[in-house]
Amino acid sequence: MNLTLSDIITEGKFWNVFQPVYEINSGSLAGYESLFRCDFDSNPELVFYHARRSGILYELDTAAIKRSINVFNEYFSRKNKCFPYLSVNLYPSTIKHPFFIQFLHKLLDEVELPPEKVVLEINETEQNDDFPKFRKVLHDLKSRGFLIAMDDLGKGNSSLKMVLELEP
Repeated sequence: MNLTLSDIITEGKFWNVFQPVYEINSGSLAGYESLFRCDFDSNPELVFYHARRSGILYELDTAAIKRSINVFNEYFSRKNKCFPYLSVNLYPSTIKHPFFIQFLHKLLDEVELPPEKVVLEINETEQNDDFPKFRKVLHDLKSRGFLIAMDDLGKGNSSLKMVLELEP
């Protein structure tokens, strides 16, 4: 079977694994990081690279976020309402997309997950061509209760200056 990127998105031909995140001092479980997996390529970074080159990065990124939040909610809401944190990876271009904030709020409203329990982990492998707009949208997301983190700090296009300006 030859999967295309469009198939992956429209047919949901991907899954998430949830990596536990522990609080260092106490050793207690703080939350989970959702990690994207699919059969298109064993390296998720390459899947997103191809999506970016094909012009469908936003669609793949939001599909992965939606699946992450729905699966996380399904598992934890059945147990109790004391949710651990959920960390989801996303790209700067997704954050800057004009409909992203509405997409995210609608999704969280549907599953009744508070923004304060969602960590938006920014993937730094994508070049950010409009830093002022990016910073403005991140400030808006933080004011709505979302937590911001940097994924693989130093691996991509991040710098100490950027981290200080964004205050993740």
